[in-house]
Formats: sequence, structure tokens, C-alpha cells
Amino acid sequence: MSVLVLPEIHGLGTPQAESLLSVLHRTADIHQVHLRDVLALMNSLETGGTGRLRPVSCYKSPAQFVGHSSSIERLTNSIVKLSGSEEIPYTTMLRLSDVVASPSGCLYSEYYNWCPMCLHPENGVPYGMLIHQLSGVHHCPLHLVRLNDACLSCGRNVSISKGSPTFRACWSCASNLNEQYREPLKMSEFERWAEIQLGKLVAYSSDQDAPSPDRNWNELFSGAVNRLKDSDPKLYGKKERRWVGTRIWVKRKNFDVKPSIRTILRIAAIQAVETVDLILAPIDNCSSRLLSLSEVGVPPKIKRPPQPTIWLKLKQDVEALLKTDDSIVLPSKARLFDNTGLSSFGFWQHYPELSMDYQRVRTHRQKMLGEKQLRSALILARRLVSRRIKRGQVVQVRRDGAVLMRALKVSKSVAEKSIHSALAIECAFSKAKE
Repeated sequence: MSVLVLPEIHGLGTPQAESLLSVLHRTADIHQVHLRDVLALMNSLETGGTGRLRPVSCYKSPAQFVGHSSSIERLTNSIVKLSGSEEIPYTTMLRLSDVVASPSGCLYSEYYNWCPMCLHPENGVPYGMLIHQLSGVHHCPLHLVRLNDACLSCGRNVSISKGSPTFRACWSCASNLNEQYREPLKMSEFERWAEIQLGKLVAYSSDQDAPSPDRNWNELFSGAVNRLKDSDPKLYGKKERRWVGTRIWVKRKNFDVKPSIRTILRIAAIQAVETVDLILAPIDNCSSRLLSLSEVGVPPKIKRPPQPTIWLKLKQDVEALLKTDDSIVLPSKARLFDNTGLSSFGFWQHYPELSMDYQRVRTHRQKMLGEKQLRSALILARRLVSRRIKRGQVVQVRRDGAVLMRALKVSKSVAEKSIHSALAIECAFSKAKE
């Protein structure tokens, strides 16, 4: 007789397979309890055979729910005992326990990831996907939009206890998570290919009828890597020869160490084979046969979601500031967004290249004019210009520059340049402040 009633598990055997974290969240929603109450139930009813579970307070990252470590195995065994469902182990990556090193920090994301279109109340997905919690996956395989790991309004990460498929608002600032879109990530050809391979790896790990890897897989993989040494060096690029040689040296020094997922993906790319085929038959898929990534298959194009109007307006304002004269000093990004109600972290998430250019230009202009004098002069100049604009007075560079000279004992050029900078900033962001 089962003690714990679980909901129906979706997407097993496909890249859109449901994760164990999503199953536990939906279970908590069905019973109208918190996630920690479900974990506490498993801890209290745990009896011999599976070992001791983690304390509830220790579950802080997605890897502790979707990974392939021994603690994940004990957790899934407990859920199977309490619910009687044999599908639970296939909502994790436990099938790779004999293949990939554990813990594998490069396989699972550090924070909870979600797709904004999956959270949509009308045409979204009613569960959380396992593939979203893999660090090498940056776009949703179903909607082809970029995943988020933090709220774009406040910059806070969504905690594991709040990462429910039905939770559509940020727990910190109450912003709608299903309306936060980012620019697609610029990825290399290998990264786009690896994203597709990770999706196929999730489909293989969640398929109940798929064959499991050999128990002596690490020994077979060592033979496969040594076989690469016998290939014709002319078939490899310079970086590939150096990388393969380093991998052979590592395997000789540490024979029992399992490879990381990056190593498996890299060898699969060099050999131009599917990652799942390399896992099932490592020796048969390692030879001198090489193909370019373009011959393996072209990944689908990533959709570009529409950008919110306010971020586009701020982008135009920042670009206008970058085109100003070098004598105008730019404020810090935190001070830039003081009165806009937005965060500099959100601007960096939307436009990372423009944010880096802004920081570089600001640092260059600060070095030109002297950082210490300029910082104090710019702060006072902004206060002075803001006060005059609020009172409806005209800002005069010579008169207000003389005020700065008397107050801070700075030179005439520094004082007048500070007034120019403060005036340009107030004019550029007057609409954003409203």
C-alpha cells in the first residue's frame, strides 16, 4: 500500500522529460503542503535498505534533485517505497552514474532555471523539465527561448523551494516571471551542437526501455581514448591533438577517475558521433573517422523574443551617453538606475555587450580626469544640477562650476566637466525617471 500519492509524470523518453524536482513540487501542490513537508515525510518514514537521507535544510541546488549521486539514488529509492511508482528514477540522470564523474559541477546548473514561455498560464507547460537544470543548456528545447536563472527586475535567484511549475511571480519583488525575456545567447557551433546532444542524453536517461551502460564503462572508455592515439594526426586540428593528448595523459595517471560530461561531448564531437552512441559503445565509436560539425546536422535557429519597451528605451539612452564627448564622465551603473525602478543586473542580462562597453568607457574617462577629485565633483554637480532643474532655474556652466571650485578646491576644467556630465545625465534619463 502506497503512503505517498504522486501525480502523473510527463515526457519520459523525450528531451522534455519531467524532473524529480517538478514531481515533488506538484505532489506538494496536490496535498496542499510545502516542499519541505514532503521531504520531511520521506525522512520520517525512511526505514532500512536505502540509508539515511539528507536533512531538509541541505537541499539548495537543482543537482541535489536531478543528479546522479548516491544521495539521489537513496532519495529516489525512498520515494519508490512510499509511492510504489517505478518511474521516479527516470526523472533524474541516475542512468549516468557509471559514466559521468560525481559530483559533476559542469553538468548541472548552480541555480534553478526556467523558461518564461513554459510558465505562461494559458499555453505553457504544467511541469518543470529536467533539461532546464543542465548547465550546458541555455535555451528551452520546446519554445527555443533563452532560460532565466534570476529575476530580471531585482536580480534575485529563485530558490529551490519556490521553483514550482505553478509559481509565476518572483518571491522577492513580485514581478511576473513569464514576461521576462532575454536576448538569445551567442553560442559557438560546438555549444549549439552540445545543447542538442544534452537533450538526447535526457531522452536516453528518462527512457525506461533504453539499455543501460556497461558496468565497466570506465575501463572501456580508457581503451577508447587510447585508441585515439593510433589515429592519423593529420586528421585532427592543432587544438584537438593537444586536447586528446592531455586526456590520454590524465587517464594514465588516474585510471579510476570517470570523465566529465565536457570530455564525453568533446570526444563525441571529434569523432562526429552521437553522445548516446558513444556512451553505449565507446570503443566502437572511437576511431580515425572524423567529420566536421556542419556535416553532423545544423541546429535550429533560436527565436528572438520581443524586448520590453522600457529596456529598449534605456538601451537608446545608454548608447547616447557613450556617443558623448570624452570629457563627460559616466556614472556607475548602480547610480545610473537609481530612480528608474530597475536594476543594473537586469540591464546586464538584456545587453551584456553594451554593459561591458559602458563599463570600459567609464573607466577610461575616469582615468583621464582623475578619479578622486572627479568622484566628489560629479556627486556635488549632480545634486546642484538636479536642484536647479527642479526649481526651474537655468544651469550655467561657469557660475555653477565656480561653486564647485570654491566648495571642493578643484580646478576649473574638472568643475566645468562635472557640470557638463551632470547636465547630460539629467537630460538623457529625465523620461526614464518619470
